[in-house]
Amino acid sequence: MLVLSQLQNQQEDFIDIINILTKNSKAIVLLPVSIPSHPSAIVDHEFIMDHILIPMKEEEESDQMISPSGIHSVIEGDQLIIANLIESFDIHQLSKKSLFSLDTSHMKNHPRYTILASHIQLPLQDQQINVILIQKPISRKEIMDWTRQDALKGLSTSDKVEKFIKQFKKNPPRTTEGANKTFLDFMQELHQDASDDDDDTSLDKIESLLCEQLYDYFFTDPHGDEAMQGEALESRIAAFNLLDLDLSHLGVSLSQEEMNTIVKLAGAQLQELNTIKGPKEKLDAIIKTHQIITETVQQDAEKKELLNTDILLPLLIYTIVKTNPKNLLANLKFIQQFRRPDQLRGQSGYCLTNMMAAVSFLETANLVGLGLSADKVISHVADLQNSKTVTPSSAKQSSGLKLMNDVVDSSYKAVFEGIGKLWQRNNNSNNIRYQDGPITKFLEMKSVDELKIGEVTELLADYKRLAAIIKQAGLA
Repeated sequence: MLVLSQLQNQQEDFIDIINILTKNSKAIVLLPVSIPSHPSAIVDHEFIMDHILIPMKEEEESDQMISPSGIHSVIEGDQLIIANLIESFDIHQLSKKSLFSLDTSHMKNHPRYTILASHIQLPLQDQQINVILIQKPISRKEIMDWTRQDALKGLSTSDKVEKFIKQFKKNPPRTTEGANKTFLDFMQELHQDASDDDDDTSLDKIESLLCEQLYDYFFTDPHGDEAMQGEALESRIAAFNLLDLDLSHLGVSLSQEEMNTIVKLAGAQLQELNTIKGPKEKLDAIIKTHQIITETVQQDAEKKELLNTDILLPLLIYTIVKTNPKNLLANLKFIQQFRRPDQLRGQSGYCLTNMMAAVSFLETANLVGLGLSADKVISHVADLQNSKTVTPSSAKQSSGLKLMNDVVDSSYKAVFEGIGKLWQRNNNSNNIRYQDGPITKFLEMKSVDELKIGEVTELLADYKRLAAIIKQAGLA
């Protein structure tokens, strides 16, 4: 049983969960007897949170339960029936007042989990905790899908939603921009037709449902300009990693332990963007990334007063560099395009703006200007010739050229500004051609588009020659 094993073997990572189970005598942990069937499911902190039950009536026996992650359920006989998913749930605000009994006769279509055994006690940290064995793991995705479908059934617009999906698939717009306009126009129509009882939560669920159903039409065209821009960003990030960017280059002082925590936890949130299809859910991951950074820094009392954009943005940049999440730019643009504009305000808008600012910095920052070694720029790019051969694959050539162009563009001219006087030096004791400066045609190039495939070897050879000149001149 993986849940119990994780709690016993990695207690430091699950201390909050262990505290709930050991300090609340009525708390229960659900132990699935089968492993998660979905290949992406991981028995991590979030997974275990979904498998903790706390009675909603603390003063008496209760069949209504709530998980710390907001899954509201009711136990009836040998069935655990999901009643609802409460968003933004705070376990510390759990009401002590009695609740009305739930009529489970109206819950025939609710997700259910079979209870195999209850009233079991097992040891954890020298204490006995309450355990219930269930047939299969709780699936948050299954519950979220059900709540969205349930919301649609309760809306008069459900037929419109179904019709929109069918018509869109039958005659999809040719561009992402066209898909964006069609989608937002439809969402605006739903908003205008909604009754007073239809709140933002219902529209959020419809938005997520549509984006999941039409994700392949909405997400960036893999052969379009946005995809190429995303590849260029990933190449830039690879260059920053190649040159060992650290926090000192970004003007921030933080312990390595704190930074490792931020990169591990916040980076994991960014990597999750590719597995999420709803714009709200993607944005929630961005917000969670900011929360992780903020909470980690605020653990240091001396830095509590200093936490603002001046320190938050560099930490965000550093996290992106160290994790280099795939399709980051495409995911951010997806949020911008398909999250309803009225929901991109306040905290949500602030976090998204910060992410776009971090991306803009990584796209435009001068590598040498940040204090990264110009010599290292040269040596690393020259090493590419020794470690890799130029492949005829057009896709690989494109990615490699972008990386090289980004490094060249930001450092090539700066490296040689102070060594022009060396070009005419005559030295017969070696074969280096001091009379030749950097090849002019490369200095004058404005972008990677001007660099031909056949010139790659020539450019790398010139880098090696100039690196040798710098070393012999005592400038290395």
